[in-house]
Amino acid sequence: MELASSATVVAVKRVGLLEGVDDESDGDSEGGFVAKFDLSAYMHVPLDSERFVWPSEVSIRDEQRRHREVAPAAADENGLVRVDGKLWVPREARDLLQRLLVVTHCGPQGHRGSDVMVTALNDRFAISNTKILDARFLRECLLCKHVKGGKLIQRPWGPTTTATQRNECLHMDYLELGESYGTSHYVLVLKDELTHYCELVAADSATSATAAAAVLDWHKRVGLPEVWESDNGSHFKAALMQQLAEWCRSLSPLY
Repeated sequence: MELASSATVVAVKRVGLLEGVDDESDGDSEGGFVAKFDLSAYMHVPLDSERFVWPSEVSIRDEQRRHREVAPAAADENGLVRVDGKLWVPREARDLLQRLLVVTHCGPQGHRGSDVMVTALNDRFAISNTKILDARFLRECLLCKHVKGGKLIQRPWGPTTTATQRNECLHMDYLELGESYGTSHYVLVLKDELTHYCELVAADSATSATAAAAVLDWHKRVGLPEVWESDNGSHFKAALMQQLAEWCRSLSPLY
């Protein structure tokens, strides 16, 4: 079985997803840790699965002992403080809380919203003001677009086209290939909406001249599409493309 990458292993180790792994131990190198544990089975485990492992009771017990003066109840025979059957997590245990928030928010489930996160935490742990902690964590997430409010302006949804015949609607977009042995760092993708027929055009840069030439070549081979659709990038909005669109047919943005 193929092992997960070292970067994934280190990330999982830090948030304490693996049962039987000492959270505080730094003795294993990244290579030794990869060789010892196969993490592929843990990469796509839902939070409500029996195979999923939250941060260990040992780490929670250690934090409870550090903050025993504010504990809401006495410890049980295992040295753990529970409130209504749930493990108590001190508000002062910032590192532990951060790990719990990361586990409930990120991962294969995507960037989950506030209600789902609060429910997952409250079902298992006794944490005061969970909603406040959760809201603060979500505000600081750089990838969540559904919690940014006015800081992120979503593009309005526009009308979509539905092709009913071949070569009725042509989609186009640039893909960046990155560094390579040659000079072509981009590829322009032309795709017919109905048949999914594609043409790929290698390009040194994402320019309107390349896009215009590609559309003309498409026109020579299979005819002129009635509608062109793009992501409205600058290379598709340039004067050259606008003149070509006016001369040919129409250019429709996705939004």
